Amino acid sequence: MARKNADSNVYKALSHPLRMKIMAILSEGEASPSDLAERLGERLGNVAYHTKMLVDLDCIELTRTAPRRGALEHYYRATVRPFLTQEHWAQLPAASRRSISAGTLSEIWRDASAAVDSETFDSRPNRHLSWTNLALDDEGWEAVAELLKDTLDRMLELQAAAAARLQDADTDEITSSKVVLMHYEAAPVTAEVKARTKAKAKANTKA
Repeated sequence: MARKNADSNVYKALSHPLRMKIMAILSEGEASPSDLAERLGERLGNVAYHTKMLVDLDCIELTRTAPRRGALEHYYRATVRPFLTQEHWAQLPAASRRSISAGTLSEIWRDASAAVDSETFDSRPNRHLSWTNLALDDEGWEAVAELLKDTLDRMLELQAAAAARLQDADTDEITSSKVVLMHYEAAPVTAEVKARTKAKAKANTKA
């Protein structure tokens, strides 16, 4: 029951695009509503309102307070990852799904561009960047979706293992990395292109 309630809270949190953006930032580290408002280009009152909602939903927590400009600044961090299960994603209206996807892609592009500008994107020779076109039936689509979910779970396990090693090693040498996994149905193509794709897939099967 606790897991179901947690999933429901994440669903409520991410059902609003601004809360989704706040969660994405606080998943990287702590920030105050003022920091969030400046980074997102939103009014402080609006950000503070949605930050409080995230606290009430147990999706973020207060980490510390600090004096700033004669007031007490509150800093928060995420306590759950901003990830919706397939069940909850399906419950969202189409307009909300488009809004969340647009906001997420905007944050991804901002973050990747910053890495390119700071020359960290290509600093490691084994960094990965690929764009693969697939032609799938429904069974293949489901298999890819399950594979990506398992990959995400495995990466979180690797992060936990790394955190344990870093704690034992008593070092601050932490590499902050980002992984983007996307699997989506492509925009409509012409009938001619569809015919070529189907013929190519059939030829590959015979080969």
